[in-house]
Amino acid sequence: MLSLFENKVPDKWKFAYYSLKPLSLWMLDLNKRVDQLRNWVHKGQPNVFWISGFSFPTGFTTALQQQASRKSNVPIDQFVW
Repeated sequence: MLSLFENKVPDKWKFAYYSLKPLSLWMLDLNKRVDQLRNWVHKGQPNVFWISGFSFPTGFTTALQQQASRKSNVPIDQFVW
C-alpha cells in the first residue's frame, strides 16, 4: 500500500515491464500496451507497431525476420536491419 501513496510501481507488478515512470504514468502506459494488443486481436495485424510497447521487443523483431524469411524463401541469416 505504501507504493500507492508514494506513486511508485509496487515490486510485485514490475514483472510486467521495466520502467522508471511513477505509478500514475506507468498505469497509463500499461493501458496503452494492453490496447495495442487488444486492437491487434480484434482488428487484425496493424501496419505500424509501437515497438517499445512490447515487453520483449527483440523477440518481436526476430519473429518479424522469421516471418519475412518464410514468406520470401530466403534464409533468416541473410536478413539484416
